[in-house]
Amino acid sequence: MEASPLKLVRMFSTPGLPNYGINAEFLLSDQKYWNLKCEHCGKWNVVDDVDDKGQPIGFPECIENGFLGCRKCGKQLDPANAEWVAKHPDIKDVSGYHVSRLYSRFADHKKILKDFKECGSTSETAVFFNNTLGIPYLDETQRLNYQEILKLCGSHAMMSSAVGTYMGIDVGDLKGIHITIIRPSKTKLFELVYAEIYKMTDPNDPMAIEVLKAYIKSLIVKYGVRKGCIDAMPQTMVSRAIVAACGGKLWMVRYEDSQKGPYEWKDDIKEVRVNRTESLDRTMFIFKNKHIELPKRTDLVEQIARELCNIVKTLEEDPDTGRKEYYYKKIGPEDFAHSLNYSLVCGYNGSQPFNMKTTFKTAPEKIREIMKA
Repeated sequence: MEASPLKLVRMFSTPGLPNYGINAEFLLSDQKYWNLKCEHCGKWNVVDDVDDKGQPIGFPECIENGFLGCRKCGKQLDPANAEWVAKHPDIKDVSGYHVSRLYSRFADHKKILKDFKECGSTSETAVFFNNTLGIPYLDETQRLNYQEILKLCGSHAMMSSAVGTYMGIDVGDLKGIHITIIRPSKTKLFELVYAEIYKMTDPNDPMAIEVLKAYIKSLIVKYGVRKGCIDAMPQTMVSRAIVAACGGKLWMVRYEDSQKGPYEWKDDIKEVRVNRTESLDRTMFIFKNKHIELPKRTDLVEQIARELCNIVKTLEEDPDTGRKEYYYKKIGPEDFAHSLNYSLVCGYNGSQPFNMKTTFKTAPEKIREIMKA
C-alpha cells in the first residue's frame, strides 16, 4: 500500500445485518445505485434501494409482471440503459457501489418472484434479501424493542445508595467505562439501581487507573455490592488490577463459546467463564418478559435502551462444516448491553441450568431464590 501511488482498498461482500460488515462500509461511501431510465416514459428507476425502515423500495411490484418494470408506466426496463448515481456525491474519499441481481441481464424474474413468495421463515427471507436483492436484513424478533424497554421505566430516579446489589463493568477502550448496578426487586426479578459512564482523564496515565480503582471501590461500598463482574478483554491488565483492588467483590468475565450450561466460577483467579450467546439470551429474555424495572426515563436511560437494541441474534453457518449456530452481533454501540449482562451474570450466578420454558413459570419468590447468588 505504501508503495502504491493510488493506495486503493477494495472491499466486496454480501450484506448481512444493517450497519454491520460491508453494509456499514457502504453507508460511509457516496452510495452509488444503478439508475435505470425507462425508454417509454423517461422515469429513472432505482430497484435495489431501501426506505428508512430497511424495506426494499418498489419490490416485489417491480417484477410482478415477470420482468423488471418501470415504477411509473409498468413497461419493461433495459438494465443497460442506466448509469451510476451517488446518493451522497459530497463524499469524495469512499466510492461505494450497490449491486443487485434484479438488473442482471441473466436474471430470471419469474423465478426470483417465486423464490421470494416461497420464503417460509425469517432465515430464508434474510438469505433472499442478502443474496438476491443485495440488501441487509434484520429480524426484529431477534433483538429488543426500544419502546418496549422504555415501558419498563418507573417514576423514581436512580438511587444514591443501596444494599444487596450486583455490579457490571464494561471497560472497553477505557475512554468511557460503562457501569450498571442492579438488585433483586420486590415486584420483579431485578431493578436497575444505578448506571453511569465513567470518563477517564487519560487512559494511558497510570495515576488515572489508580483513581478509577478507588472510584469503583467507593461504588462497591456505597451500593453494598455483593458481587460484580468486569470484562476480561480487551483491557486485561487493567481489569485484573481493578479486581485485585476490590477485596474479592469483583470477578473477571470471559466469554467462552465452548462453555455450556452453568457458569464456571474460578475462585483462585477470580474469573467466571460464560457462554456469550447463552448469557445474552438470558438477559434478552429478562427484558423481553419485563422481569426488570428501570428508573424514570432520562437521556442516560434512553441511551441504555438504544444500546440494548444494538445486539442482534443471527444464525451463522460455518462455511467449512456447514454447522449452524446463533451468535449476537452488534449494529451499533453496545457497551451498556454487556455491562447489564455482567450484572445479571452475578445476579443469576449460573449455579443452575437456565430453562426459559419452566424457570419463569414459578412464583416470583421462587424465581428470586433461583436467581440469587
